[in-house]
Amino acid sequence: MSRSGRMRLAGGIALIAWLVLPGAVPARTVVIDDAGTSVLEPLVALRWKNAAPARGAHNDQMVGFMTVRLRLNVAPWMHRTARIYLSLPQQPPGPMQVSWTAQQHLAQGEMQSGNRVLVYVGPIMGPILEDTVRFRLTIEGRWVQHAFPVSMQFEMDEA
Repeated sequence: MSRSGRMRLAGGIALIAWLVLPGAVPARTVVIDDAGTSVLEPLVALRWKNAAPARGAHNDQMVGFMTVRLRLNVAPWMHRTARIYLSLPQQPPGPMQVSWTAQQHLAQGEMQSGNRVLVYVGPIMGPILEDTVRFRLTIEGRWVQHAFPVSMQFEMDEA
């Protein structure tokens, strides 16, 4: 067999292995429709974490809270097991820490901006996944010059 014939054969074997081996297909991340979600406090009041920080300390963090009635449209994944993530992209005004508690289905957790965290693993039994989530946002006060939007989204990886 010629060298070019061997190269084609090796490439064909690699392609077949990629198509046949479980887990070999890369997952596609899908943003979950949350159009039915409502934020109960659309304007979050940020307050200084410490009213009087210790002398010489560089603790200028601000903290705010918001409650969200979450409604995720998970109809496309009904009767399947899902892994749902909360994603907090990097965004102005600067790095942010977010922690949360949930009342029903989602796991509590925390993360830094620029990351995503697994918040639900389990079966999807209905078209809507609902929960009430209380978020705590922490950001360095020196970056806060004016009101700013916070963008988070729920995602799922599809194989």
